[in-house]
Amino acid sequence: MKKYLANFLFLFFVLNTAYASEKYLQTIQLNISGDYKNDVCFTTSDLFDGKHCGANASNSYDKGPKHYYLFLNKGSIKKDTGCSKYFNEDNKQDTPNGNGTLTIHVNTSYEAGYTSISGCYTTFISE
Repeated sequence: MKKYLANFLFLFFVLNTAYASEKYLQTIQLNISGDYKNDVCFTTSDLFDGKHCGANASNSYDKGPKHYYLFLNKGSIKKDTGCSKYFNEDNKQDTPNGNGTLTIHVNTSYEAGYTSISGCYTTFISE
């Protein structure tokens, strides 16, 4: 009896979670300024998403919200304290709930052998 109850509760939880999940239409795009526009990339926690790099890289998703993070395509990075949260694979950022476009703004420059990242912020335009 306990086995059946445990299976029922598990199945109930799975189905309830599946139906409760939101399915937002979202776009994530980069707005990179500075000297090293093609060095910054983003990816999401989706298994087959891959990397999206460059000044105006973007990708659209039909099942949001998404967990994303930024990374440097090549070279070493000097993280600005305001930007480090965006470059942390272990602490991914979440897109807002709702349909729309999330734009990630980043400024890049080159300093003493490192790509310097500064002025990171996001904007979300609802659709």
